Amino acid sequence: MSDGAVIDSPAVGAVSDLESAIDQLAEVNLTALSDEDCVRLVDRLEVASRRLQSAGLPVLREVVVRRAYSKLGCSSPAAMLTSLARLRPGAARARVEAM
Repeated sequence: MSDGAVIDSPAVGAVSDLESAIDQLAEVNLTALSDEDCVRLVDRLEVASRRLQSAGLPVLREVVVRRAYSKLGCSSPAAMLTSLARLRPGAARARVEAM
């Protein structure tokens, strides 16, 4: 989708920071955590996951308003999410309906 141009914006920077944090988390030695800490971590990750999905809704809304999905050859935002993000069709429709 990218034409090779580098996009410099606060939103892109924030997503880069998220990607870095996920990479760091993937390398953590979880065996050093107590059982309680593991449970707390699961809870915090679930909360963070929901917050991330919620934070993505305004971006999806902007894609819809601009009809940017059509530039990818997709017939709808849900089709774009199915194709681009590899969501299952039902999950893609639910994400669009959540806007």
